[in-house]
Amino acid sequence: DDHRVDLEGFGRHEGTTVGGARDGDPSCGQGGLAPEVVHRVEFDREGLVCATTRGTGFDTLVYVRTDCEDDRSEVGCDDDIEFPNERASEMEFLAVAGQPYFVYVDGYDNHGRPSEGDYVLTLFPGPCGALVCADAAQCGPEEICQAGRCAAAPIPCAVDADCADDRVC
Repeated sequence: DDHRVDLEGFGRHEGTTVGGARDGDPSCGQGGLAPEVVHRVEFDREGLVCATTRGTGFDTLVYVRTDCEDDRSEVGCDDDIEFPNERASEMEFLAVAGQPYFVYVDGYDNHGRPSEGDYVLTLFPGPCGALVCADAAQCGPEEICQAGRCAAAPIPCAVDADCADDRVC
């Protein structure tokens, strides 16, 4: 499958949803018509895992299944870390060692204008939260390093109409 990426456990992966399949059916958000990429991953130990698209420049959904083809095997789904300021997604799930997981990065279907583009998917052990950083170079686009954590950069606007993607000031 051209839209499946095999990953080697924890880490950061960059890719694009442009040209991706459009057959996912997540339980959250509206991702059915937007292109997605699925990542197959197994972990060598049991424990809590955070899957995040923090650092991605478009409105994402992230969801995880134990069976790629079965939407009933979904173990979690997230749309927007903090709407409307942070439209990346992140979720936690309890991983079993040796169990294949299918982590989907999908775009939000914005009334027939699906979100798509380059993304960052980071999988790390433990609970989700802002990624630790020393400077902004370790954070994603449109993020700053603030008090040792990556955070959304302030939106520079004077009135709501100045903001992109229906954001508010």
